[in-house]
Amino acid sequence: MKKTTQEIIEQDRRNGTSWLSTGIGSLDAIWGGGLPSARIVEMHSEFGLGMTKIALQLAADVVKSGLNVAYFDVARILTLDLEQEFVWGKNGGNFQNWGQFDVYCPTTFSQVAYTMENAYESEMGYDLIIIDSLSCIQMGDHCANNEDENSPGDIVMMEFAKDSLVKSFRNVIDENLISLSVLVLNNKHADTTQAGFPNSPWSSDLDNLFDIRTAIAPGISLGSAGVEDKGYFPIDLVAWNTKDYRFCPCTVVPLVRATDGSIDEAMSLATFLVKHGVIKRDGENYSVLGEQEPIAGLDRLRDWAEENIREVMNLAEKVVARTSAESTGS
Repeated sequence: MKKTTQEIIEQDRRNGTSWLSTGIGSLDAIWGGGLPSARIVEMHSEFGLGMTKIALQLAADVVKSGLNVAYFDVARILTLDLEQEFVWGKNGGNFQNWGQFDVYCPTTFSQVAYTMENAYESEMGYDLIIIDSLSCIQMGDHCANNEDENSPGDIVMMEFAKDSLVKSFRNVIDENLISLSVLVLNNKHADTTQAGFPNSPWSSDLDNLFDIRTAIAPGISLGSAGVEDKGYFPIDLVAWNTKDYRFCPCTVVPLVRATDGSIDEAMSLATFLVKHGVIKRDGENYSVLGEQEPIAGLDRLRDWAEENIREVMNLAEKVVARTSAESTGS
């Protein structure tokens, strides 16, 4: 007898959850070990900045572990250079024990739903499906020449397309929750018309009609408000509440980019602790527990975090646990 989604979640929680590493220490620390296996994860970004690279970093780590990844390049953003840099360029030339990295290019709701169901039913046995991105999925040819994007007919078709995609997500969960993870990138506030997707539902007032977080469970959701000063890349983390299976706002993890564009793990966690008051800031000085003298400047703070990275990760995990407990009232 096939178990319900909630029964499998309960079993998974009792037995301990497996994790797929993102390859980014600061994200893995906040998530508790990496991207949770057998989950749908939605990553939001105000302007789509950095999401593809994080997804490719995750794909590289999964493929390197001998597992298989299906990448849905809806936005037509994946280039050979990006694929080489993030996926194939990290193994030192040894592909012998690597898994498969397959790229698909569906564009409409129906194509994404069909491709997803075919992917998880294929002989490849995919361990991870990445959809890049939800905001670029188009309605379909039926409204290609429709000047009134907000017509009643469009809204009905939009609801139908949304329901078909939700059913596909649920089918994936019900059939494969033990092994398959799905990462969905969602640039919900993008100007999709300027990006070359005039037929996308997110180029009109219908942008709030589809939201995976309220349509499907379980999951963890990330979001971003854009790039702030000094290269901070803020990410809103929504933690999974295993107590009653609801989403609960958790915390904000700022990802800091180094001068070469890579993510600076030590500085990311340090600024996270500053934000939550674990590290006290007084002008340009930072007071750290256990340090008699204040740390002068961001550069010195980064050095301290790098030297004490394990302690910093532990502090960050405690903040997440505390914030999650406060938001759930437990």
